[in-house]
Amino acid sequence: MIAVRPAWDLLPRDAESIVAVSGGPDSTALLVAAAPRRRIVAAHFNHALRGAESDADAAFVAELAARLGVPFVSEKADPPAGPDENRARNARYAFLLRVARGRGCPVVAVAHTADDQAETFLMRLIRGSGTLGLGAMAPSRPLAPIASGAATGPGAVAGVDADDLDSEPNESSACAGPEADRVAAPARPSPPWGAGSAGAHTHMPAPGAGPTSSPALARSGAARHPAPRPASRLAATPATNAVAAIPPSSVHPVPPPDPAPVFLVRPFLTVTRAEVLAYLKRKRVGYRIDQSNFDTTRLRARIRAELLPQLRTYNPRIVEVLCRTAAHLREDQQTLEALRAVGVPGALGGP
Repeated sequence: MIAVRPAWDLLPRDAESIVAVSGGPDSTALLVAAAPRRRIVAAHFNHALRGAESDADAAFVAELAARLGVPFVSEKADPPAGPDENRARNARYAFLLRVARGRGCPVVAVAHTADDQAETFLMRLIRGSGTLGLGAMAPSRPLAPIASGAATGPGAVAGVDADDLDSEPNESSACAGPEADRVAAPARPSPPWGAGSAGAHTHMPAPGAGPTSSPALARSGAARHPAPRPASRLAATPATNAVAAIPPSSVHPVPPPDPAPVFLVRPFLTVTRAEVLAYLKRKRVGYRIDQSNFDTTRLRARIRAELLPQLRTYNPRIVEVLCRTAAHLREDQQTLEALRAVGVPGALGGP
């Protein structure tokens, strides 16, 4: 076990949060565990890649949200992104960002686990990376659209890790390469309220499983997780009226204020996949399985099925070790960025 509980302080107490739910075990557990703790909205993006199975995923999430009394929003890709995983990722995150802004939600929560983090670290290590890439996925980071026409395509989303696709379905094998580490990355602020056609089927746990919750998903106490600051801290500063006395002929158009930032957060990043499955079994909650996630022609799936089990024979706590290493490297990268910002020679390849 890596952690006693998820990082619930990443979700504000006084504002709605969007929870991205594919229907797989990780996101299903996040939805079930977050529902009694926070005001949330379940959001599902149907990539329409597996025909009726994709529609069944959407129906499953809608039914689960209704049982939990949680608002549900969904969208179906038209046309489907096809095999282009980056395009699929961009479409999904663009949808989540639209929903968040449309409802005034400052947060989009995704269900990446410690196992996903370890897999991401290994993917980037195998392909070659430095501190920026090996820092893997941050617990929180801004989520914002890239300007239309950018190199990654219209509707792409910035501030998203190259590998942070949901691991239940439609995960990506793209990752940051060595070149990315030679460029100073933007700062990664945390939310002000928190700390830092493969088939599918519905899996149901054994009927004898009890309803008690897992210690890994226990509700956090107020003493351990202090109340967040008001979400109003995220509001954009209104434009002043200083131009009112200037003759209209000399006034340049004033651009509208930027929308309030939306953060992508990962409250399960310190929770293992085994803990997630144990929680769902205890709660007697089913989930969907996308068989394409077992396709070992994909690097992540191969790491999950072959490399990590082998590494566990050397160290049973290898997932914890890799996650801790990634966290240290994120800290190193932030230090290098800070040194570069104040002009320290040699920081991040600077002059």
